[in-house]
Amino acid sequence: AGARGGGVGVKKEKAIESALLKSYAEQVHNFGATIENDYADASAVVEKLGDAVTRLAEYFGEDPSRCESDKMFANLRRFIDALRASKEKVLRQRRSAAQAEEKAKDKEGRSRGGRSTESKEDAGQILRQHSTRLRAAVGGNSTSEDESESGDEDEYMASLTSPSARK
Repeated sequence: AGARGGGVGVKKEKAIESALLKSYAEQVHNFGATIENDYADASAVVEKLGDAVTRLAEYFGEDPSRCESDKMFANLRRFIDALRASKEKVLRQRRSAAQAEEKAKDKEGRSRGGRSTESKEDAGQILRQHSTRLRAAVGGNSTSEDESESGDEDEYMASLTSPSARK
């Protein structure tokens, strides 16, 4: 009876081992099929990337056979950074030009409608310069700078200093 029981146990173990081996073989086969598909997909992506790197190298005037992909991507990064910096510079220039235009419009509007403090200060400075020149011309102490001004101003000064203009 013991020998019979031992033989049945061995047969069961062999049957279990056989079932496990079949299951294991199926799993390995399925895994292999999945890996083949994944490998084919990865190979296709690598090929597309290789073509993209080749086109990129040609775009930048490099020899694709001599240029390594990591160098190409470093060049691309530098190109993108330079492009962004240029774009930011252009935007800053446009903003400053728009602000300058806006200030000019504001200044023009103030000069038409009312005097701003800046234009009053400018007018005061012009009047001071004019009165200094006038005093110098009346006193006969004109400088070469005063004499180098336009002829209209010289005529105006002469008319103020002439005896007939004083009466």
